[in-house]
Amino acid sequence: MYKKNVVELLKLTKELHLQASAVDSKMENNRDGQLEVLQELFEKRQEIIGKLAELIGTEGFHWTSEDKAVIYELKILEELLQPLINDLYQEFGTQMNRISRTKHMSKKYIGAYQNIGVGGSFIDKRK
Repeated sequence: MYKKNVVELLKLTKELHLQASAVDSKMENNRDGQLEVLQELFEKRQEIIGKLAELIGTEGFHWTSEDKAVIYELKILEELLQPLINDLYQEFGTQMNRISRTKHMSKKYIGAYQNIGVGGSFIDKRK
């Protein structure tokens, strides 16, 4: 049972690495749904990790040599994946901050011109 989970974890991690490599660091260059696919892969992977964590906690559990080979491959993929995801996270955060600042500044300028009063009129009282 757990062998299936280990193989599935490896498969999902490979797919996650492939999808993360395809994501452009500029948000506007990515196609619709691309980040959602990445999120779904993360969620499925986390689910399998949870199942394996429960299994490892049982008494008498031991990894086979095949499992250890798959785990070693997972570690290598994880080392490649982690900096990639961190860079994307940092770049997206920077872009979101830039968008937020732009919105804030545009509201400041728009607000300056919206409060012009037109309710009264000026009457010249010349004598």
